[in-house]
Amino acid sequence: SHSAGCGYPGAPAHSSVRFTGGGLEDVLDEEEALIKDTTFTVGTVATYSCERGFELLGPARRQCQADGTWSPEGVPFC
Repeated sequence: SHSAGCGYPGAPAHSSVRFTGGGLEDVLDEEEALIKDTTFTVGTVATYSCERGFELLGPARRQCQADGTWSPEGVPFC
């Protein structure tokens, strides 16, 4: 069996996403996560924010679930 975790959850245009919790020692930003090809552990929280002048539509916070999905479903957009 492989260790449970989630893949990169995606980030909408004009946004950034930061990852906290789930055993991360520090906050990972989008570029670091992609460079490291991170598998996010269960419980990791992805927090989305938009560039100035853009409004976030959809869930601003998503959490990695034991089945490898991010909840709530759906990537927000700006």
